[in-house]
Amino acid sequence: SFCCACITWVLLAVMGYKRNAANPWDRCRSFGEVMQQLVLGKATTGPDDIKAYENAEKAEEYTKKWQKRIEDAEKLAEKRRLKAIEEQEEWQKEMDEIGDTNVDISTKTGGGVSIDPLKPILYPIQQYLGITCNVMRFVKNVIIWEESYFAALISAASVVLAVALAFVPWAFIFRWTSRIIVWTVFGPWMKAVDIFYVSKIVPLSEEEEEEQEHQAKQLRKERTKAAALQARIAREDAKKLKDMKKYMFGKFITHVSVLKLDRFRDVPLPCSCATPYDKKSLPMSELAMKEAGKDRTRVPGQRLVGTMIPKLEMDDINDAPTGQPTAQKALLDKDSPGSTVDKDSTGNAVFKIAGVVSAAAVVTWFGVPLMIAAVKMIW
Repeated sequence: SFCCACITWVLLAVMGYKRNAANPWDRCRSFGEVMQQLVLGKATTGPDDIKAYENAEKAEEYTKKWQKRIEDAEKLAEKRRLKAIEEQEEWQKEMDEIGDTNVDISTKTGGGVSIDPLKPILYPIQQYLGITCNVMRFVKNVIIWEESYFAALISAASVVLAVALAFVPWAFIFRWTSRIIVWTVFGPWMKAVDIFYVSKIVPLSEEEEEEQEHQAKQLRKERTKAAALQARIAREDAKKLKDMKKYMFGKFITHVSVLKLDRFRDVPLPCSCATPYDKKSLPMSELAMKEAGKDRTRVPGQRLVGTMIPKLEMDDINDAPTGQPTAQKALLDKDSPGSTVDKDSTGNAVFKIAGVVSAAAVVTWFGVPLMIAAVKMIW
């Protein structure tokens, strides 16, 4: 509980520090905004409106302060490094004055060409170091709220766990769990298991063991053959896709991570600005034509589909769903005929039709006899 609470406190403290940063481009999303995006699908507060040169003097002063701290730390580290080198040289001089203390008189053989034994080991180590660097960068981005969604989810989960674990009687759970395990596994009734289960297990003969081993080997060979076939197909597909992409888009291909693993952050200059984009309301005719792709060209990406001959994946340029005039009815003018009609679906339509049919059946079953009886009484 305490560890989970500490994680939440650290993340929220860093968030508060980032939210109060002098440079508006260094600020991050708040915990409330992220949770509103995740739960409601949208935030009640809109995006920030950042003016050009907003808080530029305070941001520059803050940046110079941090640069000075970094320079002082680097100078101190360099001073310590030079001092360590000087001490090492003095120690080497002292060892040279002492001389060689090896008293071994045995003859030694050796020499020749030396092959570096660490060469096949260094490349895997470099790969592990690359993975470690990526993990550390991701953790850093989570802590400083560059990955705001992960930070908010971890904070919320830590709060829930901290509150839940604070009321869990761990001593009672550990004590009775240990007792139940010991009583169940090591109790005297295990003798009954030996009598009714273990004693009835007939050991296999030598021929049966050989047959079982042969079947296991055959099954392993079949699995290995199938795995090798799938691996060969995957390599061929990857080779074909790589050659096709190099032919269509260029000879360089790189992997773009969905996570923020950059070594350095790109911060906009003080002269940059950001203005929220407000979509204008349009009549139904203009909005429908706009969503249908009028005066718009869709540039395909680099995603290729197809097995024999990979081709570009072409998306539908029409944004409106099937059976609907527009996809975003919130952008319609109030005077448009479809602005007051709620978005419907096949399920809702079937539910409404079923309701109408059920109501008609109930009225027919109960209302018609009553009407006939009333007519008979009148006449």
